[in-house]
Amino acid sequence: VSQPVAAQPVVNTMTIRESSGRIVNIPVPTKTEEKPVETPAQKLIEQPIEKPVEESVTEPSKLVCQGGMYSGAQFALDKPIIMGLDGNICTIIFRNDSEDVGKVHCRVELLGGKAYLEDLGSLCATYANTKKLAPYEKVELSLGDCVKLGAKEIFILK
Repeated sequence: VSQPVAAQPVVNTMTIRESSGRIVNIPVPTKTEEKPVETPAQKLIEQPIEKPVEESVTEPSKLVCQGGMYSGAQFALDKPIIMGLDGNICTIIFRNDSEDVGKVHCRVELLGGKAYLEDLGSLCATYANTKKLAPYEKVELSLGDCVKLGAKEIFILK
């Protein structure tokens, strides 16, 4: 069964908050991706996330985006990372039309050399691999684990 395909440009800047608190836009190469047009029913279907092969690193140090608007970007875990739509609070800021991402969606942080993912009460889904987190649930992550926001934004712990 083939689906209609719509060409959608990928955002050509990435907005991040520096450790000083200043918000900056970083250029990202622009490209056009062919994406199937999703029906509302397809958005409700949970897609399992495949766990990548682990690297030889012993402690997690970064999140690498594997899908969505920040695909290919790497984010150091030298401080807590808060993801969402709110530019005043979040360190990884998504566009307001990211319907699967909440205002203040989730946090990833290192505590004692271990990485943790915490849902921050978002109405949209937060996943640790294939496990859907309850609102305000906090789970430990391992190297190679996937963090998924809604249906599109996918990060790998490395």
